[in-house]
Amino acid sequence: MKRKKLILAISMGLMLAINSSVFADPVSQPPSSPATGLSYQQQKSFEMEVSIEKLDNQIEQIMAQIDTQKKELSSKESELKLQEERLKNLSNELDIQKSSLSNRVKAMYVSGNSTYLDVIFDAKSMADMIDRIDLVKKVIQHDKTIVTKYEDLKNNSEAEKKKLTDENRKLQLLKKENEDKLKELETRKKTQQAILEQIKAREAAEAAERARQAEISRQINLISNLGNTSESATNMMNKINSRKASKTASTTNFTGDDLVDFASNYLGLPYVWGGTTPSGFDCSGLVQYTYKHFGIDIPRTTYEQVKVGQTIPVEQLQPGDLVFFGGSDIHHVGMYVGDGMYIHAPRTGDVIKISSLSSRSDFTIAKRYIK
Repeated sequence: MKRKKLILAISMGLMLAINSSVFADPVSQPPSSPATGLSYQQQKSFEMEVSIEKLDNQIEQIMAQIDTQKKELSSKESELKLQEERLKNLSNELDIQKSSLSNRVKAMYVSGNSTYLDVIFDAKSMADMIDRIDLVKKVIQHDKTIVTKYEDLKNNSEAEKKKLTDENRKLQLLKKENEDKLKELETRKKTQQAILEQIKAREAAEAAERARQAEISRQINLISNLGNTSESATNMMNKINSRKASKTASTTNFTGDDLVDFASNYLGLPYVWGGTTPSGFDCSGLVQYTYKHFGIDIPRTTYEQVKVGQTIPVEQLQPGDLVFFGGSDIHHVGMYVGDGMYIHAPRTGDVIKISSLSSRSDFTIAKRYIK
């Protein structure tokens, strides 16, 4: 009886501590979102992180477009150079043919025949005249054909050169537009990153207060023998490490767990947008690199990755499956590791880590690429 009274007294004292804290330091922010269970700061932080993820995704696509345009420009410039060389050769050949015609006329003049008519009328007989007429016709037709041929070739070459020049100019403009877009996106991302840091600071203060109150609640739960524990990301990491230590990985005979184990080697590596190597990954770069290690080629970007593979219901998720986020505007991807958790490269300013699927409200679809 005395023990029950003691427990009740301690519990009431702890509850009063919680209530007094609330009254002494009221929260000025709106209440938690009933849809997600997140606090106001957490919800704002989540929204800002999603916004930065989208910007990272846009930057990734713009960079891919610029890379493609650089290759196209290089190709067009090579074609243009070849076309200019061809045009130069045709102009030289046309000059040679015109010179040949001019020399032939000059030769006739030197011989006393200044025109084709002189050649005809200089005939010695009717038969000779007919022969000369036929010869002059052939010479005129030959000269006309040669000159026309080279003039047509030259005109076509000039038209092709103009076309290539116009295409080159358009590509230069597109490349400039994309480079301007890239600068704008990077500026917007820096601005949003700064806002996110401010939100994170407020969230940290809010979290500290929640932690203090949670500790009091934990003590109440311990006293009342209530409370339970669930597996955390730390426990999941321990599970992965234990599995890795007990077997030898193979790139020919592997399972989804092997994909997860390989990806876990990069936990803590900073996010790098556009990153596709162990020097730094973005979200789609991490999963592409992991799959490629095991001989499976998947597309480079999140936008393309979600278009391939087998769609999997969430209740059938297995380690190694990819999980996509963003609703109608899919912009983030991670790899399912089991127990409702996934490994991913979140965003600029963060590191590769393991998170809970339940921490996000925008899970959209899951895909499987191994049989």
